[in-house]
Amino acid sequence: MNPRTDGTDRAAIVSDSLGSARGREELHQRYRTRYHSPNNREPMIADDVVRLAAVKPKESIMSATGLDVFDRTIHLTNSWLDEMMTTLPHDKQLAWHALGTVLRTIRDRIPVNLAAHLGAQLPLLVRGLYYDQWRPSEVPKDWRSAAEFLGIISAELSSLRPIGAGDAAQATFRVLNHHLDPNQVEKVRHALPEEVRALWVVGHQQGRSAA
Repeated sequence: MNPRTDGTDRAAIVSDSLGSARGREELHQRYRTRYHSPNNREPMIADDVVRLAAVKPKESIMSATGLDVFDRTIHLTNSWLDEMMTTLPHDKQLAWHALGTVLRTIRDRIPVNLAAHLGAQLPLLVRGLYYDQWRPSEVPKDWRSAAEFLGIISAELSSLRPIGAGDAAQATFRVLNHHLDPNQVEKVRHALPEEVRALWVVGHQQGRSAA
C-alpha cells in the first residue's frame, strides 16, 4: 500500500497545516506547484485532498487555490464529507475513504457508459477518487448479492479503524440521493443487482450541486 494513501489518521497533520497563516500559505503553494504546473500530472494524494477540503474561507483572505473551479469543488467536497460524517465517525480521512470505496464498488458493477455518466456528476475532487484504478476492460463485475457488495467494501476498509460496510454504503447512498439528479440515481440503482437496490433506499431528492 502506498504510505501516502493508507488509513492512518492524519487529523493532527491537517490541524497543524491550517493552524497558522504560514501553514495555509505553504499548503496553497504546494497545491499550485504540484497540481497546477503545466509540466506536472502527479495525481492528488489523499492527505492533500483532506487538507484542501478542510480549508475554510474565513481562515484566509485569499482563496484556497486561486482558481474558482477548484475553490468550488473543495467547498462541495467538504459538504459531501460533512454529510458522510453525520452518520459515520467525525473523521474526514475515514469519510473520504468510505465514500471512495463505495463509489468504486458501484462503478465496477454497472455498465461502462453508465459509470461514465455517474462520474460526470461528481464534484471534481470526488471524480478523481471515483476513477482511481478504473479498468474499463475488466468491468462490469459479476457479483450479484448484497453480501458480496458489502464484503468488497469491508475488505477495502479493513485497514481503517472499525467502520461497518453497511454504514459506509448507507452514508454514500444518502449523499448521492441528496446531490445527484434523481433520474441518474435511478439509472444507477436499476443497473445494480436486486439485493443491492434493496439497500439503496431513495427518499426525497434535494437538487444537484456537483461541479
